[in-house]
Amino acid sequence: MNRALIAFLALISISAVAAVPDDNALRAPQVRTIVIDPGHGGSDQGSIGAGGLMEKDVTLAVALKLRDLISSDPDLRRDNVRVVLTRDDDIKLSLEDRAAKANSEDGDLYISIHINSHQVRSAYGAETYILSLKASDEHARNVAQVENEAMGLGNSENDSAESDDLKLILFDVIQKKYIEESKFVADVIQAEFHGNLQSRDRGVKQAPFRVLKGVAMPAVLVEVDYISNPGKEQLLRTDAYRTRIAESLLHAIKEYKRIKESGRPSIAPAGSGR
Repeated sequence: MNRALIAFLALISISAVAAVPDDNALRAPQVRTIVIDPGHGGSDQGSIGAGGLMEKDVTLAVALKLRDLISSDPDLRRDNVRVVLTRDDDIKLSLEDRAAKANSEDGDLYISIHINSHQVRSAYGAETYILSLKASDEHARNVAQVENEAMGLGNSENDSAESDDLKLILFDVIQKKYIEESKFVADVIQAEFHGNLQSRDRGVKQAPFRVLKGVAMPAVLVEVDYISNPGKEQLLRTDAYRTRIAESLLHAIKEYKRIKESGRPSIAPAGSGR
């Protein structure tokens, strides 16, 4: 499949998406189901620190803590907010399975949790991504490439790279209607990490993360910190630091929910936390 055909099919898909009624416009702007995706898992270990800490273990531990915090929060309990994990054990999931889980549960917000890595061991800080075909910068492009290669390209071993590129284009179109809300969530997450964890704010960026493709709701991928930094690796091992990460994400979710349900016609990035 050549690039011209991919572009042509993408144009067709844009018209098709535009012709479909927006069910969200008919519903009250409520946030009731939060989908948390612990990155990697099983044989896909993700990044590994010099001390042997594996990304897949940290992401799952943070996700489980966040699930418990959401379930026990009195404000969220009052509103019957529920949380869904794409995985709650050390198993490998395809990218398609993660998106299918989120969509089948009628999710209102999707957060994929990851831990970054860099050859410069002093690198640290958090950055949050939204889906885009074009990366914000070279660093964002490299991060997406590493994550995509680690987690696999598509929904089967027979998928070609070009076939998956086409799917990415189609889902980029779908995500565009959620872009402002996704940017808002990303901004609040960054502010929470900077304030609560005293983490370096590396900003909100865009990149072609395939783990976000196919997710029909506001969606972000969070790179919590750098496991390649020895000091951060030690922190990421601790229960206390993992709890602080989960608490920061909880605060961001509650802020998004508050603004979303405030009756405003749309959400614009606020650039601040609670």
